[in-house]
Amino acid sequence: MNESLPASGPESRVAGFVLAGGLSSRMGTDKALAKFRGEPMISIALKTLRRVCAEVAISGNRDDLGAWARVVREARVEAGPAAGIEAALAATACEWVLMLPVDLPLIPAELLHRWMDQVLAQDGVRASYLECDGNWHPALCLVHQECLEIFRQGLERGDRKLKRIFSLFGDRLLVLDAATLWPNAERYFANVNTPEELATAERMQY
Repeated sequence: MNESLPASGPESRVAGFVLAGGLSSRMGTDKALAKFRGEPMISIALKTLRRVCAEVAISGNRDDLGAWARVVREARVEAGPAAGIEAALAATACEWVLMLPVDLPLIPAELLHRWMDQVLAQDGVRASYLECDGNWHPALCLVHQECLEIFRQGLERGDRKLKRIFSLFGDRLLVLDAATLWPNAERYFANVNTPEELATAERMQY
């Protein structure tokens, strides 16, 4: 899907994690294993992350996905993507984590690479997520290790909304328009949550 990237830049500072803890209730079948153009979406997400991160794993209470990559279990049950981010930060020694939801199979690795370059070059930034065509994508995020305690405290308060947790970072949060990283980026941000959305995304041209 994406061409391999050179082994240079921020890769060694960032661990990549596929967010795969969702219930897939709208899909009617296991979303991580649903095939997109003949390939399971978990495989696509892992391949994309391996092109930009030296360390790659899966975040979610899904031992059945262990055949694909190391699985990092979440400490909280049904707490949403914030629990997956908390688990990822606690499971790596890397300075940053890059979280990629399993239901974004069209995201190009090069877009992620450009985003990482921008975020890691800015002193003081400790978290970032993307906005595209007026839609926010906080589950697709870059988070620094310093943020782990903020996620823990938010979850312990029962706050599962990612945007609300991210708002606690103030000027340490960088929200970027994906169109500044990649022309016509909106075509890559089609979430695949239902069989109909899967069929529509499969027909999209690069």
